[in-house]
Amino acid sequence: MTKKLIAMRSGDDEITIMAEGLGKTFDVFGKNRRYVLRNVSFSCRRGEITGVIGPNGAGKTTLLRIVASLVRPTEGRISVLGRDVSANGGDVRSRIGFLSGESALYERLTGEENVMLAADLCGIDRSRARGTLARLGEVLGFGGIERKMARSLSTGEKQKIAIAATLVREPEILILDEATNGLDILSARHILMIVETAASEGRTILYSAHGMNEIERLSDRIMLIHSGSIAESGTVGEILERNGGSDLTECFLKITGYERKKNSDDLS
Repeated sequence: MTKKLIAMRSGDDEITIMAEGLGKTFDVFGKNRRYVLRNVSFSCRRGEITGVIGPNGAGKTTLLRIVASLVRPTEGRISVLGRDVSANGGDVRSRIGFLSGESALYERLTGEENVMLAADLCGIDRSRARGTLARLGEVLGFGGIERKMARSLSTGEKQKIAIAATLVREPEILILDEATNGLDILSARHILMIVETAASEGRTILYSAHGMNEIERLSDRIMLIHSGSIAESGTVGEILERNGGSDLTECFLKITGYERKKNSDDLS
């Protein structure tokens, strides 16, 4: 991350996301409650990128879906842009761009038609939306995929269109869950640049990824989710100092216990 971007982000401390005591349970076979999230509290500020990491099944995607008002928490409360998410879900969703590896396109529409539909639903002027689409197409290397039917696109091509459909909405909050999945190295690099630019423009970003290099490069702060709770949070430097790791991957292994498990397995 460049010093220029850090400086541009440092002037606004406005809290845009505030979560207090979030919990989420699911019923198993109709009677046994299983906690997916337990007592999760955090805040995010305008212009800040918060990296979200954790093992598979830790609760990361559930947490991001709660922030996006797509899933209702069982416990606790969360406000986004000063609005209670449970009471104002529609308003919150209109100001959030949410992208996951499972973001679906309308298969019988072209890539461009999918993006224009997203713009129409948010009341974005079509001429402005086409300008945004053209710029993103250059950055992501569309190469004409926007003119093809979505059903004919590869996984990586669909992800490029889904990213464009998310950003054309001009969201104040951007939630990206495994956004670079299926993308080639160059396109993935461009996504990171887009995320940095979005933060420098004052957007709040929650960014989930398995790649520690992505998280270290992008994040102002990091939340490590383990077994449904926040096991560690802070800047990269703070996490390294507290956990005595040489890099974020080593700290991740220590905090989650994978390092101990591996050593135990090696001795057995």
